[in-house]
Amino acid sequence: MSSAEAQLDHPVSSQSEHGSFLDAYPDGIEHHYWSIARNRIIQNLVSQYADIQAPILEIGCARGVVTQSLRDQGFDCWGVDLERSPAMNDRIGKYLQTGVDFFDLDPDWVGRFKTILMLDVLEHIEEPAGFLRSVLDRAPSVERVIVTMPARMELWSNYDEHYGHYLRYDRVSMQTLAERAGLRLKSCGYAFRALLAAGWITGKLGMKRSTIIHPASGLMRHVHGMIAGVMSLEYALLPEQVAGSSIYAVLERETEAEGT
Repeated sequence: MSSAEAQLDHPVSSQSEHGSFLDAYPDGIEHHYWSIARNRIIQNLVSQYADIQAPILEIGCARGVVTQSLRDQGFDCWGVDLERSPAMNDRIGKYLQTGVDFFDLDPDWVGRFKTILMLDVLEHIEEPAGFLRSVLDRAPSVERVIVTMPARMELWSNYDEHYGHYLRYDRVSMQTLAERAGLRLKSCGYAFRALLAAGWITGKLGMKRSTIIHPASGLMRHVHGMIAGVMSLEYALLPEQVAGSSIYAVLERETEAEGT
């Protein structure tokens, strides 16, 4: 049992109070091409930038898709989410706290973490820079935050409105966010370039996006796996400044950056 596991004694919630949450995270979401490709991108970022000797905390873990993906790769990852969401499965459930505010967590337990993940979280927050500062004030041991967010305002659609987004980000607005939060932008780039073109065409045609995610099942899981492979490959091969429908960033404390 790790030091993080020893202090995780809150129950895991078994149901969601918001229908739109399960629209975005249905059973089987881990088999969707977007989830598969994003998991690989996060694994790469964590391998490159995180202190892998220390536990990692995912704020806004939802049903634990990324948390389980990282644990399957040997990372000591844990999750917390305000939403009372059902864990993806019993195997990951014991590593999640749902229906719990990060700021209510045991400070001693939080003090074990050096890396925090906020994956498609900050776009839901009206004052994201202030939220980031509050998180780091609460967790002085944390040295870096790895974030992903929807990218490019030209892709703004009914999907963003349905899920309560305030902004879609680009490299300039990500730099601004980092500066306002008092952080250094260590790395920043785009992913899902093919979806940028699809979203742009959809918008130009005046079409609405579906707000319900349909997971793959049966033979379609193989198709989704191949699509995820292509999107993982484009992430690996294309320069980070080539625009896509998602953006990632690694944010460091200024004091930590100056000391390296």
